[in-house]
Amino acid sequence: MRLSLSLRPPARPRFASLSSLTFFTLLTLLTLLTVAPAAHAHLMVAQRGTLNFVGEGAFLVLSLPASAFAFADTDHDHKLSQAELATHQQALRAALTREVTLSDAQGPRPLALMMLSLAPPDDTPTAPASQLIVLGRFALQNTSPLQLRLGLFGLDPSEQSTHVTVTRRATAQSQLVVLSPNNRTAEIFPSAMSIVRAFAKLGAEHIVTGLDHMLFLLLVLSAGWRWRRVLLALSVFTVGHALTLLASVVAGLRVAPALVEPTIAATIVLMGAFDWVSRTRKDPPSWGVRLALVFVCSLVHGLGLATALTSLGLKRDNLAPSLLGFNLGIELAQLCVALLVAAVATLARPYVRKERTPSLQKISTFVVITVGLGWLAQRVVFGP
Repeated sequence: MRLSLSLRPPARPRFASLSSLTFFTLLTLLTLLTVAPAAHAHLMVAQRGTLNFVGEGAFLVLSLPASAFAFADTDHDHKLSQAELATHQQALRAALTREVTLSDAQGPRPLALMMLSLAPPDDTPTAPASQLIVLGRFALQNTSPLQLRLGLFGLDPSEQSTHVTVTRRATAQSQLVVLSPNNRTAEIFPSAMSIVRAFAKLGAEHIVTGLDHMLFLLLVLSAGWRWRRVLLALSVFTVGHALTLLASVVAGLRVAPALVEPTIAATIVLMGAFDWVSRTRKDPPSWGVRLALVFVCSLVHGLGLATALTSLGLKRDNLAPSLLGFNLGIELAQLCVALLVAAVATLARPYVRKERTPSLQKISTFVVITVGLGWLAQRVVFGP
């Protein structure tokens, strides 16, 4: 039995009135572009850190946004000056002791031997800094299980996540930890299943928060295919990501973001143009041709993702569960988006006149191409 996505049984189950829904969704995205900063699916956040285990201690170096310490920002410029650092040194240390901990079997361990410094711009070393550099050491009695907790995040959306690379020299282990207000605690050197869960969450966030990936996904869904072909197209998109991720981590494939990001925008233009031509021809290309195009474009999208993840410290350790979890998260997020779009399109079907469908299809495709060209020009001129 095939699933039907309309309120009345159709002859061939399809995404009902999906093009009209896509049209309104694309207009929303276009509006967001006019009021938001430049959109980059793989924008790198400023916060970085390292946690190195040596003997019975763990040494931490962490860059935190100044806006996370509002009590020390007396002039409210979301930065810290040397004077503010000196004045609020004790309060800053107390906040870090409370909000940055490493727990072992005996409970949370505070950060000791703490040193604080600012990271001002290179050309003006005396200017206020947007980042506070924290150095310290955790004294441990047990090496497992371990949990790192961070409760300090900035006000700007780009300051809402912190990436910490964890290493243990004795066993040559390494791990990438991503902390956010919704995920303040991370298990250190976790089990394979924990790694799958953590990277599945990252994969899902990658799809949901990437405007260009979301737009491309809407294009894939707008073909009006049956569910079987929709699921196949989503799986092909995931396989493309997986291949480029694997090539990047295992074979060392590297492509500069200055080339990848404009090319990602170009894939949106290409897919939109393909849809335009397909709808105007009497004998449109087969679904296999479109599926092949989706696969090629997914390789390009995966290059941008691979560049971002390798820059964050993704290594060969725990490679299998990391890639499995990440791609599982991508697949599940894509499926959820498909279900949501199909549900809304089905509810909207009675309110969309059948004779208006062709014009709405043309308008939505035109909007896709326009947005893609805008991103392409933006990334070529201003860079990734």
